[in-house]
Amino acid sequence: MNMLTERYANDISSVITTYENYNPYPKAQDRAIWESIPDTIRNHWISKGETYLDFSWPAITAVDYMEYSRNGNVMQFQGKYEERRIALASLVLAECMEGAGRFIDQIMNGIWTICEETSWVTPPHMVISKASSSDCIPNISDQYIDLFAGETASLMATTHYLLQKPLDAVSPNICDRIRLEMKRRISDPYLERSDLWWMGLETNRKMNNWNPWINSNSCRRYVVRLSGAAPRGFPRQN
Repeated sequence: MNMLTERYANDISSVITTYENYNPYPKAQDRAIWESIPDTIRNHWISKGETYLDFSWPAITAVDYMEYSRNGNVMQFQGKYEERRIALASLVLAECMEGAGRFIDQIMNGIWTICEETSWVTPPHMVISKASSSDCIPNISDQYIDLFAGETASLMATTHYLLQKPLDAVSPNICDRIRLEMKRRISDPYLERSDLWWMGLETNRKMNNWNPWINSNSCRRYVVRLSGAAPRGFPRQN
């Protein structure tokens, strides 16, 4: 850490790409690049997306959360939780591969459904936040980050980055909602909290793979610019 501080503390802004010039992937409207992908790959993902065109997004109930504290059964919750994310990722890739707008409605349904979740943290990981550790369902006012919340942040940020233009053409409220949820669920706790063990800030516990995975996925959130944000890498507190 001292080596990084000594090298970059005074001029880090000069080595961080500006938001406008940060293009980690071709966006959906960059058709020449997406259409240069071999047909076998494009057809695979388009076919996979087609299986979700009539997908009924499963409801996650309070009892689904409670099952873990009652009898240790997390699969009733996690099966629905993961199915939603697999569906959204498949639809996003299908739309990028095809570029005809055929998958946009279901992508909006997926974004809406995931944004409506009370928490992106899974029941077994509620113990990492003291305010939530003693209850069987999540406290909506206690937003914090676990492995799965970080993965969800990465999925939502990438969806926003790739498809903002066609989503905004239907309703800007969809991407606005992504930005709002990313701020309150990921950016704010990431910048303001220090009590989560995987951060390594208030504990002597040895770090494991949670630290790099959650940090890398949480930082991917910065491909989405919040209103009033500073340059990428220096998020301004609102």
